[in-house]
Amino acid sequence: MKGKTDINENEIRVIGKETHDGDKRMSTHTIVTIVLLALTAVVLLAILLMRNRAPMETASDLTDTEEGLFEGTAYDIDDEWYENIDSTQGSFVDIIDTVVDGLSLTIYTPYNTLPELFVGEVDETDPSILLCTQAADLRRDNGKILGAYVYRGEPLAWELSKRGYCAIIDGKTTVGVSDNSPLFEDAIEHKGYFFRQYALVDNGSAVRNNPENKSLRRALCAWRDRICIVVSHDRILMNDFSYALETLRVRDAIYLVGSSYAHGWVEDRDGKRSFFSEHSQHRPKNTNYILFKKK
Repeated sequence: MKGKTDINENEIRVIGKETHDGDKRMSTHTIVTIVLLALTAVVLLAILLMRNRAPMETASDLTDTEEGLFEGTAYDIDDEWYENIDSTQGSFVDIIDTVVDGLSLTIYTPYNTLPELFVGEVDETDPSILLCTQAADLRRDNGKILGAYVYRGEPLAWELSKRGYCAIIDGKTTVGVSDNSPLFEDAIEHKGYFFRQYALVDNGSAVRNNPENKSLRRALCAWRDRICIVVSHDRILMNDFSYALETLRVRDAIYLVGSSYAHGWVEDRDGKRSFFSEHSQHRPKNTNYILFKKK
C-alpha cells in the first residue's frame, strides 16, 4: 500500500512552497521603499549639517562689498600719525606671533620704511618692498576700486561705502573711522594716498560688521604708537577678529582684503620672503596694495 508521500513512476510533483507573482511584486516594492527612505534620511542629515556649518571662504572673498554697521564718530579730528622710526637699525619688519582670545595671530611692524599705495600688477622681484598686502576691495559689478581712493594725489574713486580709512601723507600713516574725513582732500593736495575699508576698531572699541563668512583676516592697525598689520592664521568671523584686536589693545584698525587668495608678502630680517598667497595667480587690473618699502 502506498503512503501519501509515495510518487508513481509517471507522476510529477513540485517540491517546496508555491510562489505567486503578487508576492514577488510586494517584496520588490518593499525593498524600493526602504531604499528611498534611507536615501531621504541621508539627504536630510546632510542638509542639517550644512546649515549648522558657518560659511567658509571662497575666491569671491577677495571683495567684501557689504555695508558695515557703523558705530564710530561722524568726523574724526583726533588722527594720530605714525612713522615707526628706530634710529638704531635700517629698514626691517618686526614679526611677532601671538595668541589672543584663542586665535593665532601674527603682527607685522615695519620700521624705517616708506609706506605707499599701489594699483596694478606689483613687481614681486622689487627688493625694496619689505611688506605688501592688498588694501581696498573691488566692486563686484565692474571691477573698479570700492570706496574713496587717492593714488599719488589722483582720486580714482569717490564712494563712501565704508567708514574706515587710511591716509598716507609725507611718509606718515594714519587710520581712523569717520563718515567724512578732510584727509581725502589733503591726500589729493599733498600727492599722497587714501583709501577706505571696513572699520574694525575705533578708539579702542571693536566695531561690528555684516560679513558672516569665515575667512583669513588682515587688518591695518594703530598699536602701541606704531602702525602694523595683523594677520589671522585661521579662518574666523570678522567680528571675532575685531574683538581680538580690541583685546590686543589696538587703538584703531581697518580691514585689509583677506582670504587665502589675497596677494602679498613679507621679508624677514634675514631677507627671506614669505608669500601670503600663491603669487602666480591672475588678478584683476585694479587690484591694489599697501606697501612698505626700504628707505
